[in-house]
Amino acid sequence: RDAFARIRDLYAALVPEAASLQEPELVGRLITPVLDALGWSWTGWHVLRADRNVYPDLVLLPDEAARTQFLRSRDFRSATAVMEAESWTTKLDGPTPENYYPTAQLAGYVLRSRLRWGVLTNGRTWRLYDRDAPRLFWNFYEIDLAALLAQANAEDAFLWFYAFFARDPLTALGHDWPSVSDQIGGSALHRVSLSDSLREQAFDAASALVEGVHSGHPEWPGGRLYEASLVVLYRLLFVKFGEDRGLLPVSERAYAERYGLLPLLRRVINDRETLGEDHISRVRLDYWNSLAGLFT
Repeated sequence: RDAFARIRDLYAALVPEAASLQEPELVGRLITPVLDALGWSWTGWHVLRADRNVYPDLVLLPDEAARTQFLRSRDFRSATAVMEAESWTTKLDGPTPENYYPTAQLAGYVLRSRLRWGVLTNGRTWRLYDRDAPRLFWNFYEIDLAALLAQANAEDAFLWFYAFFARDPLTALGHDWPSVSDQIGGSALHRVSLSDSLREQAFDAASALVEGVHSGHPEWPGGRLYEASLVVLYRLLFVKFGEDRGLLPVSERAYAERYGLLPLLRRVINDRETLGEDHISRVRLDYWNSLAGLFT
């Protein structure tokens, strides 16, 4: 509760002016005080390798003894994580106005330091990267802390931030919290179960698409039906991914209410509920025309 109260008050005071702060000021007034509240010892601007001009913004250490040892030896085995901090308005996936990619920069720090954990933040969004993940650039845990703190149930939701970014879960020093490593191990088991479920759902979707394509083209051979159905399925998955990632204009009213995948799904569900599945035309191409427009 103490960490929540300190961080909540920090954001309440600084969010109104955060966009106008330069990176060093944001680090000093917001990011490092958050680290203090999370229990970290930290230090910054130290060369990872003397023969390369590579500087992590911050190095996170479990306690002051480890910090003293790191400052004396520059041995990253005493550290827990390296950290890259950006200004409030910087997009973490880049490129930045200086034409570099924060994710790539952090990945370089993690790999060269040989530490497992990397933290990337612009103050608003916080990401935790795991060197042991199969795809370091794309596998991360992300929280929009500013949005979280604005929620009505902010104190409860804050536990998700604390459980992944505080010192005790990442270092396994505390006995009251499961370590992040344990949580990732559990999520890996869940991911295997989830992938099996998704595989079954994908098979069901492909089967339904085959039936749909066959009703329109009964003369097509089985191989062609299967290939055409997979093309449609992959295009649907691509559109869904693009909408979820904000790569398509989901924030524009016309797209959100008329042209996107979600309004089409709403229309299909509404037609089934009001007309009944047996009364939906199998000849007209209204739904397909909407999809074809989305695919082009």
